[in-house]
Amino acid sequence: MDAAKSTLNGKRKREDEDTKGDNTNKCVVQEGFSWWTGLMGMENIYEDPLPECSFTISGKNVPVQQEKDTLIAVENVELNEPAIELPCKPEKPSDSDCCGSGCIPCVFDIYDQEIKIWERECARLRNKAVPGEDDLFKKKSMLSELEYRKFTISKVWAETGDTNRYRFKLPFDRDLGLKIGQHIIVRGRSLNETITRQYTPITDIATSGYFDLLIKIYRDGKMSKIISHWKVGDEVEIRGPFGSLEYVPGKYRYILMLAAGTGIAPMSQVVQGILNNEEDETFIHLLYGCHTYKDILMKKELDEWAGYWNFSVTYALSQEQGKNYQYGDKVCERRIDETSIQQEISGKTMDKFMILICGTRSFDEDIMKYCENLGFNQKQIFKF
Repeated sequence: MDAAKSTLNGKRKREDEDTKGDNTNKCVVQEGFSWWTGLMGMENIYEDPLPECSFTISGKNVPVQQEKDTLIAVENVELNEPAIELPCKPEKPSDSDCCGSGCIPCVFDIYDQEIKIWERECARLRNKAVPGEDDLFKKKSMLSELEYRKFTISKVWAETGDTNRYRFKLPFDRDLGLKIGQHIIVRGRSLNETITRQYTPITDIATSGYFDLLIKIYRDGKMSKIISHWKVGDEVEIRGPFGSLEYVPGKYRYILMLAAGTGIAPMSQVVQGILNNEEDETFIHLLYGCHTYKDILMKKELDEWAGYWNFSVTYALSQEQGKNYQYGDKVCERRIDETSIQQEISGKTMDKFMILICGTRSFDEDIMKYCENLGFNQKQIFKF
């Protein structure tokens, strides 16, 4: 018996070393007890049992042994329980992912929220809790900041060579519940990663029955690899809304929008909010930077908005020269620079302007510098 204890103690020591830092459950044995008391009391590590049935632990079937009155039981599991597949832990952003300009929410704020959501989802799966009602028709609000909800894709079409539009279904009499300038967070899952990205719906916030996202597909983008496989009928996890823009109709006489590429998305939401409000007489001018004429996004909508008395747009094309453009289009064949902005504000009172900025990080940094050089104060400038 002493030799047996020595063998068992030696095995326990080796097993403790092997499983240090590992959350895998251990098989344990209770000698000289019945089946039930064997399940309730667990003391020694058993070395060479004979398999009779199995438990599921961490996604693997673990043998359970019984010989006479000796039983190996497993903590916190039940017989014939299917493997539990837990979601991957959210991807932690790197320091370089933060622009340092005080975004609300910051990428690190989003990560902290994602970790809490992930922990709740894992706990729910472990405890076999029933998830909340997924039927959007029964939700008081379409979105939740702290809970992902599934929205079904109803249409996908190409906007340009590398940018698509994705339409998502809503109950026919419901809108998404956004305020002007707010965005959402989309979650995607690959085999071993959970990835999130922020997008601004381009549909008017009052649109019911559906909403659209405008998304550029990057060849090496992690989220792009997931989105490139989206198709009609797929369900996409979304939460929100987020965004700190507080737009007050009539507060500023002029809004100058400085956008590049998909930075048109949040601008489109603001434009529609103003144009669809008959009492809002704010003048909007969009200075929109793209590489070429064919890269202009939402061109059809921009042409329609240009028909309003208080909206105008100038296209700044950095890689076009001497091309014949559509009649009525105002085009400058250069990047947006300080001179471009100066020309748009010339002859107008500076303190009557609100400046909205959205583009790549380098674009945003350059534009912020230009605006400060021209004398705009921080309260007049908002960066999406």
